[in-house]
Amino acid sequence: MNAPIPAQGVSPSLRVQHLADRLLGSAMYRRVQARSSARIVNLRARRRVRVGPSLSLLFESEETVLLHVYEVLRVEGWSPRRALDELAAYSCLLPGPSTLCGTALIDGGDRREGLELARRLSGVGGLMLRVDGRSVASQPCQASTEPGDPVHYLRWALPVDAREALRQGAGTVELCLDAREFSASVAAVDTLTRELQADLVGRPLPRWLLADTSA
Repeated sequence: MNAPIPAQGVSPSLRVQHLADRLLGSAMYRRVQARSSARIVNLRARRRVRVGPSLSLLFESEETVLLHVYEVLRVEGWSPRRALDELAAYSCLLPGPSTLCGTALIDGGDRREGLELARRLSGVGGLMLRVDGRSVASQPCQASTEPGDPVHYLRWALPVDAREALRQGAGTVELCLDAREFSASVAAVDTLTRELQADLVGRPLPRWLLADTSA
C-alpha cells in the first residue's frame, strides 16, 4: 500500500514534527505491539465500517496513523529521517476540527466491479458522508497512480452546519456509495459516531504510542 503523497514543497507541520520527536524506537514499539494487540484490534474495529459487500472504510485518527507509520518503519527500517518522512506522507490522514479522514479498501467483487469502484473513489464525491441529512463529498488525498488501485485515501471537509451537527450528536451519520452498477448506504453505529465526534473536538495525544519526554 503506497502512502498518500504530500503536497510538493510543503514542510512537515508542527503537529507532524511533534509526533516525530516522540515516536517510540523499534524495540519499544515491538513491546507495545505485543502487549497491546487486543487494544489495536479493538481500535480498528471501532473505526471500520463496511459499505456494501466490496468496500470497507477505516476512519483514521492519530492512533491509526501512528500504527500505519510504525508498521512501515518496522518493515523498511527505522531512522529519524525516515520516521519524519513517513509521518509527513500520512499527515493528510490526520483529522482536524473540521475534517474527517479515512482509508477505503476495495476488498471484494470481480475485476469490473473493482475498476468501477476505483474510478469512483479516485474522484471528488466518490463516497458521500451524510450528517443529519447534510451531504459532504469525499476528496482524494492523492491522484490514483494505476487503474483498479484497491486503496484510496479520502478526506471530508465538513461545513459548519454538518460539523456542529456531528459534534452535538444530532441526527444520523451515513456513508453512501453510488456507482454505475451498484449502490450502498450504511449508517454509523453509536461507537463509531462517538469516535468521529472525538476527532472533531480533539483528543489527548495517544500516549501509549509515544515516548514520554517529560523527564
